[in-house]
Amino acid sequence: MPAFTSCDGTDLAYRSSGEGDGGPCPDLAARTAACFPNRTREVQPGAGHFPRLDDPEGFVAARLMGFLS
Repeated sequence: MPAFTSCDGTDLAYRSSGEGDGGPCPDLAARTAACFPNRTREVQPGAGHFPRLDDPEGFVAARLMGFLS
């Protein structure tokens, strides 16, 4: 996957947050994701600050791989 180089609408961005994350909270994740026209933002139910660690199988299989495909 290429590194982010511009914000011209062709680059992809993926921003996730845990439902119970206190910082950055899901609202902040939504605001940062809004900076990218071609974005995916997800809130992982039941996860905290590290969704990929709280539910690694759910994060990678259901979320990240879906974004990358």
